[in-house]
Amino acid sequence: MGLPSRMVSSLHVPPLFWQGWVKARLESGQFEVDCGERCWIVPQAVSCLVQPQVGDKVWVGGADGEQAYVFAVLERPQGGALHLVAEQGLHVQAAQGGVHIQSEADLTLQAGAHLRQSGREVSLTAGTLRILSRVQETVSDRLSQVCNHVFRLTEKEERWRGGRLDVQAQHQMRLHARHTLMSARELVKVDADQIHMG
Repeated sequence: MGLPSRMVSSLHVPPLFWQGWVKARLESGQFEVDCGERCWIVPQAVSCLVQPQVGDKVWVGGADGEQAYVFAVLERPQGGALHLVAEQGLHVQAAQGGVHIQSEADLTLQAGAHLRQSGREVSLTAGTLRILSRVQETVSDRLSQVCNHVFRLTEKEERWRGGRLDVQAQHQMRLHARHTLMSARELVKVDADQIHMG
């Protein structure tokens, strides 16, 4: 049984594939690939996320003798990191299960605009945590901190506002300033076994 006539008329030259070596990356973003008998000037296929580098062994193919693409990076003899490049953005989604990213060395997240992180629960475990920012805002229903030592340095001004403020120290509490003012709208009470003034 033969193929329908409309399918036969739409058939093209069978796909052709070659293996070659990347000689250069051109300013246009295309790659010059030496396949032995012929050097190809080809773009990177959308499905090939690994950006080829000079010296890589790549897989070049196309549906006709004129238009071809770099479909895959096969070998990288000189070694080095892999660069996953998506020109129009990249979205990674796991329909079921989770996504796990692991690095034996450094892991860097960098965004030119906003860096967002969301989840029903976020856990962070680190030996040292450093946060450098121009403006930092924290909004939460409840904030709990447990520390052995806390040191805060405010160069200009620090203000506290709240419905109630309860400060308790097990051993000693010290307030010192060039001028100290304590006032209350109704009552100020000082209670201790000994009170020394002056």
